[in-house]
Amino acid sequence: FSAYELLEGTVRTHLQDKPEDDLNPLAAFMCGGLAGSIGWATVFPSDIIKSRQQNASCGAGYFGTARSIYLEGGVNAFYRGVAPCALRGFPANGALFLGVWCTNRAFKEMDAYMGVEQSEGYMH
Repeated sequence: FSAYELLEGTVRTHLQDKPEDDLNPLAAFMCGGLAGSIGWATVFPSDIIKSRQQNASCGAGYFGTARSIYLEGGVNAFYRGVAPCALRGFPANGALFLGVWCTNRAFKEMDAYMGVEQSEGYMH
């Protein structure tokens, strides 16, 4: 969620006329998709280590497995296969955050219909 919030804030600040306006649905989808890809790229090395441990017959431990992977292919070995994973995650996470955006907007409209005032802490 941190990557999404950072991307959303950047879009609001630099790409919108009024930062307090809601994002449009395309911007919410794009921010969500990018956030998902960033998330996958961040956790991918740990996922590689975990997968190697699950397939190994001996228990080398987390750091022993990481060392083994590094010795086989350097830093690049921790990112083998990250591109397809990030590409797969983009539409999935974009759709997820668009769904959150739509739900949030529906709640705002219900609040307005019922006469409920929104506080400063209310989600954008």
